[in-house]
Amino acid sequence: PGLYLARLRAERALVEIGEADLRFTLEEAAGLLSPYRRKRLPEGHLKLVHSRTEGWAMGLVLYRNLLERAWNG
Repeated sequence: PGLYLARLRAERALVEIGEADLRFTLEEAAGLLSPYRRKRLPEGHLKLVHSRTEGWAMGLVLYRNLLERAWNG
């Protein structure tokens, strides 16, 4: 397998995705949470949530679900 992967890399026939590629940027996180930002999240809250979740989508989605439950009962 190692040589096969090396050959694919050399031929540029392999796309490698690292953890930095999987993390949301602050702007992407803002887009995900945009419906909830209109409901007056405290200033700087988005940056705090993004920092604490390290931009990982699942953390942001869990936070969004928490907001939805809090505001919708």
